[in-house]
Amino acid sequence: MWESRLVKFAHMPSALYQYHAFDAAGHAVDNLRLDRVWLSAPSRFNDPYDCALTVAMSEVSNEYFRAGISEIITKAAPPFTISDEEIRELTKSRSVVQDLARLMTSKSDKLTSSQAAAFVRALDRAVGHEYRRLEDRLIETMKGGLLVSCFSERRDSIIMWSHYADCHRGFCVEYDFKQRAVNKALVNLLFPVLYTDSLIDATRYLDPAIAADDNNNLYFGILAAISKSPEWAYEKEWRIVVPFGILDREQPLPVSRPRAVYLGARSSRAKRRIIWKACAKRGIDLFLCHLSNHSYAIETVPLTEEDTIRSSKASDGTEAP
Repeated sequence: MWESRLVKFAHMPSALYQYHAFDAAGHAVDNLRLDRVWLSAPSRFNDPYDCALTVAMSEVSNEYFRAGISEIITKAAPPFTISDEEIRELTKSRSVVQDLARLMTSKSDKLTSSQAAAFVRALDRAVGHEYRRLEDRLIETMKGGLLVSCFSERRDSIIMWSHYADCHRGFCVEYDFKQRAVNKALVNLLFPVLYTDSLIDATRYLDPAIAADDNNNLYFGILAAISKSPEWAYEKEWRIVVPFGILDREQPLPVSRPRAVYLGARSSRAKRRIIWKACAKRGIDLFLCHLSNHSYAIETVPLTEEDTIRSSKASDGTEAP
């Protein structure tokens, strides 16, 4: 485990960026002032597959029933004997519920063979429906239980400025999570996003968790949170992921002081002044983005107090010095 953390730290960029729009309530600016990032539920994100996973619930449930088949039979108290050998065979079954039903109906003298067969078919349909319902519920539960804050290795993505910073009217905050002052527990929750063609299959993690009664395997939700379609690879994303069950609602998370802030090329003069006030007294470098006249590129220049004062007076309709 320690070795994997060292590898992650070695490959972590010295700068990670988070894009923001100016929201009406001022939460984005407040988080900047207070050295916080916001933890969101993945269900709010623009990717409908965010934190998605797949699971063969029939296999997971089968593992559960196999592990407890003796107790299930005891509780059912059938009016006939099921031998130890028959129980051992059930623990090897790939469809233990249906096979148990077949065994019990075959031993019952109250059902005709056609009635027993009809019962087993009906049970198959009911179990299949329940498996699909449980799969949907598990996926939604995992999505609702995780909290995520997103970052990028890039501050110059035209698309991300458009998607996440109000069409270049917002701002982008630069963080250095490799500096010594950063909380190590926070770094442990920071992961690079893996871009893959396949959904994470939770079956392989749930089966051992059930067999060993080990809830630690439920941390596979982190893997789902950092796996996305290759169509999103241009974002070069990293994420802080708070695992399932630790926090019960969306909330801010304290982080280290930002290293720099970049104002969008279309940001208003009034907004630039707000951000300058939030950064100046705390020694946070401030830059203004420009759209290049020579290529599809975003360029940056330092923004000084004189620039913001000039912009502020100009926005008031007075002559700038």
